[in-house]
Amino acid sequence: MVSTSKLDTAFLEQQKRRLTALRQEILSIRQRQQGEQNSVNTELSGQARDYEDDAQRLAALELQDNLVVRDDERLSNIERALQKIGEGTYG
Repeated sequence: MVSTSKLDTAFLEQQKRRLTALRQEILSIRQRQQGEQNSVNTELSGQARDYEDDAQRLAALELQDNLVVRDDERLSNIERALQKIGEGTYG
């Protein structure tokens, strides 16, 4: 018979791996987006300005900022869950 504590330990380790992978995925996406934004800013720095393009860019930046806030919340929840796993208080 398998003890419940072994199942709990296995479950916690699985959760820890999943949370760590999710955290890395979010951070990688954020890093890639920051690189793309820097690239676009560099490309556009010497070009003539078009106000419609600026409006579209501002709308896109606002959307991206909203996604960053959501990702920050997700990262905070992941860190809290990993901390609880480490403390033995998860679940």
